[in-house]
Amino acid sequence: MTLRQQIIAGFAVLIIPIVLVALISFAVLGRLGGAVDAVLLENERSLQAVADMDVALERLDSAALLALLGRKAEAATIADAARPRFQRALGFAEGNLTIQGEEELVAEVETAFSSFDQAYNALVAAEPDRARTVYAESFVPAFERTRRGLQELRVANREAATEAGTSAGSMAETAQWGIGIGAIIALLLGVWAALRVSRQIASTYNAR
Repeated sequence: MTLRQQIIAGFAVLIIPIVLVALISFAVLGRLGGAVDAVLLENERSLQAVADMDVALERLDSAALLALLGRKAEAATIADAARPRFQRALGFAEGNLTIQGEEELVAEVETAFSSFDQAYNALVAAEPDRARTVYAESFVPAFERTRRGLQELRVANREAATEAGTSAGSMAETAQWGIGIGAIIALLLGVWAALRVSRQIASTYNAR
C-alpha cells in the first residue's frame, strides 16, 4: 500500500464511525420525535373531547336546575344543545382509544351518562313535588358518577402524556450516550490513523 493510500485509508477509518454515529443519532431522534408527537396529539384530542363532555354535562346540570324552578322551556333549549355536544365528544373518544385501559374508562362514561340522561328526563317529566326527590336521589348521583368518569379519563390521558415525555427523555439520553461514545471511538481511531501515517512518513523519510 502506498503512502497516499494509507493516508486515504486513515481518513476513511476516521470518517466512517462519525458518519455511522450521525446516522444512528438522526434515526433515534427521528423516531423519538415521531412517537412523542403522535402520543401527544392523540392525548390532546382525547383531552379536548373530555373537556367538551365536561362543559356539556355542566350545562345539563344547569338545565336541570332551571327545570326545578319551573323554567322548563329554557331548560329544554339548553339541554337540546348540550346533549348532542356530549354525545359527539363521547363518540370521538370511543374512536380515539390510544392508551391502555381507555376503552373501559370511556365505556364507564357512556354507561354513567346513560343513567344521567334517564335521570334528567325523569326530573323534567316529574311533578314539582316529585322533581326535587328525583333530583336528589337519581340526578345528582348520576351526575357525580359521570363527572367522576370524565375525571378518570382525563387523568389517564395526562399520565400517558407524562409517560411519553419520560420516554422521550430516556431516548434522548440514549442518543447522547451514542453520540458521545461514537465521538470517543472516532477520536481514538483518528489518533491511531495519524500515528500510523506519521510512522510511515518517518520510515519513508529515513529510508531516503
